[in-house]
Amino acid sequence: MGMAGGFMSIENNSSMADRLQSVGADFAEKAQLHETVGNEMHQVSALGIPAHGRLELKHGGNHIMFMGLKKKLKTGDSVVLTLHFADSPDIELNVPVKDKTYQPRKR
Repeated sequence: MGMAGGFMSIENNSSMADRLQSVGADFAEKAQLHETVGNEMHQVSALGIPAHGRLELKHGGNHIMFMGLKKKLKTGDSVVLTLHFADSPDIELNVPVKDKTYQPRKR
């Protein structure tokens, strides 16, 4: 049905580094972690979060790609995501769906 991007900030208050290894999203067939280097986007197996640091998931950088959407996502709806980490417990989030604000660069 389509794709969507996931953007957020994840803060690590621990004295040990961790990694976001995957994201569960029942509204999509797949949720993949991606990094962007230059103009190229690549799927990665995990994204690091430094000790006492932050992982920024944003347009044009590291992000989550939701592919094969099972329903149309509308602004104002909310979806449930489960974040799976290497060393920390899973976190379940109720996340608002926001309007598309990003416009890709023209080549």
